[in-house]
Amino acid sequence: MQRIILLAAIVCVFAVVVIGLPAAIGGSPCDDKQIGACVRDWIKDVLLPAAALLAAVLAGYFAFGQMKAAQAQLSLAQNSSRVQLRAYLSVSQADVNFDDRGAFAKIQVKNSGTTPSYDVDIRLWLTGTNDRNYSLEQVVQPGTSPSVLGPGGTAIKIQRHDLTAEQLSQILDGRAWLFVHGYVTFADIFSESRRLDFLYEASKEADGHWRLKTTREGNRSRDLPGTAVP
Repeated sequence: MQRIILLAAIVCVFAVVVIGLPAAIGGSPCDDKQIGACVRDWIKDVLLPAAALLAAVLAGYFAFGQMKAAQAQLSLAQNSSRVQLRAYLSVSQADVNFDDRGAFAKIQVKNSGTTPSYDVDIRLWLTGTNDRNYSLEQVVQPGTSPSVLGPGGTAIKIQRHDLTAEQLSQILDGRAWLFVHGYVTFADIFSESRRLDFLYEASKEADGHWRLKTTREGNRSRDLPGTAVP
């Protein structure tokens, strides 16, 4: 659009030069007039209207440029406002324990944003496997009922996974691995859908306690890339 306006301004200047100057210098339109009267008529009838048109075109050009700049600043301010105001969900705590029946995990999800998150759906389950390269892509499971999580609020999901005596023995002895995985979906105040995927591996510490550590693949989030439990 700015190029069109600039082109129109160039055309106006061209019209003044090509049409007006020959009339003033060549004298053909002024054969029956004195040169002074002819020049005055040319200024009044040609130059001034053309100059007014040129001024209007240039004013429109600069006004359009200012409007575009204002729109860009408004868009930037709106995006910045969304980033500051929307909900941010992350896994703030992850624990795992074993008993004689199997394993159970607890995941705590926290909203660290300044506005509520809606339709919060936490999906969590445990998988015992001999394949240590377990992938997030294998996650398929029915979810929980949606809920609302306000700013600073937390939601806890606990999931049990029964294991056979042999499976439990293999995991406790380090011959197999237990993964705690799932995802959280929610909508922010701007009705934009968000998702956080998490994948942890149960690891036995030197003191004999079990903890969940981030896997090599890590956790994926469209909100906080690389989110992990320290």
